[in-house]
Amino acid sequence: KETTSAQALDAWDAALSAQGLLAAAQLLNRHYHLVITNVPYLGLRKQGEEIRSFCEAHYQVAKADLATVMTQRCLELTLIGGYVFVVTQNAVTFKAYFEKFRGFLLKEMSMSMVAPLGPGAFSSITGEVVDVALLSINNSKSTASTLVSIFDVQSENYENKISLLKSVQPSIRVQSEFLLNPGL
Repeated sequence: KETTSAQALDAWDAALSAQGLLAAAQLLNRHYHLVITNVPYLGLRKQGEEIRSFCEAHYQVAKADLATVMTQRCLELTLIGGYVFVVTQNAVTFKAYFEKFRGFLLKEMSMSMVAPLGPGAFSSITGEVVDVALLSINNSKSTASTLVSIFDVQSENYENKISLLKSVQPSIRVQSEFLLNPGL
């Protein structure tokens, strides 16, 4: 049976897709010193059954949102002592909905920086819809003296947020203080 050019192109596309999937699998099987990302957000109630079941089975403490699941996954991809920097929803830092995940971070990791950016953190997204925070997490167990730098620029406009993040001295707190009240 003779192969048509359309069939040959389909076979070529399938081979390239398989090669891309293999490369992605190899990247996701490694460990890194640094992982930086803007995690996707999708609350538990809006997740389809398949993703919800996966998150509940593999990420029990982070299952409240895809953002926290992806943050935990980033930590799994990081070498001990490595860093994860994520842009995530600001609600992770204070809402009761995320208390289990905050407890995990505070007990099992070293928080290096928390920067609640609040609404208006991106020049291309207007309005109050996107309310984000930057988190820097060291993949190591915190100690009694682990310090956290806090940059709170929530009330500022976009231009002022950038300027303040570059110039303002952060508030420095001992991470263990947050264990008493895990609402960062």
